[in-house]
Amino acid sequence: MNKLGLIKEDQGTILPIALVLLLLLTMIGIAATMTSEVEIRIAGNELAYKQNLYYAEGSAMTGVQMLENEPDTSQLSTLSFNWLHGSLPNPNIASDINWDFDNNNANEALPGEPGYHGYLAVYQGIDPGGSLDIGGTTTTLHKYVIYGRSAQKNGEAIIEVGYKRRF
Repeated sequence: MNKLGLIKEDQGTILPIALVLLLLLTMIGIAATMTSEVEIRIAGNELAYKQNLYYAEGSAMTGVQMLENEPDTSQLSTLSFNWLHGSLPNPNIASDINWDFDNNNANEALPGEPGYHGYLAVYQGIDPGGSLDIGGTTTTLHKYVIYGRSAQKNGEAIIEVGYKRRF
């Protein structure tokens, strides 16, 4: 007697189909894992970039605050500080010659944070046209460029900020 619904020639076909589906699902899982690993690396790099950028900005703002808070303006025009220059020692701002990495660094911003966060200022002279006699006071407008630098986590950022002070 022949049983209804059973075909003897199709026996064992479910095993290759199951293996192909298992192989396909394994490949999708491996691809998803690799994609997530790449995304995690990208997120880590973006975090390091943003931290360096904001630390450099904070360092530059520390330099601006140092210029703003200096009561003896003669020291600002005579470049009396080791972080205040008439011109950069090296035209490449990222060169270590421009930045002081000593432990007694007077221009290091954000102490206690990992890496190096520093600032330096370049005096650019009297701002042309900005030293007019306004309000009966005779003062001149001095122009500076302040740089902030952050180097940590295999990355680096340098920020440039313009600053003017009348004295």
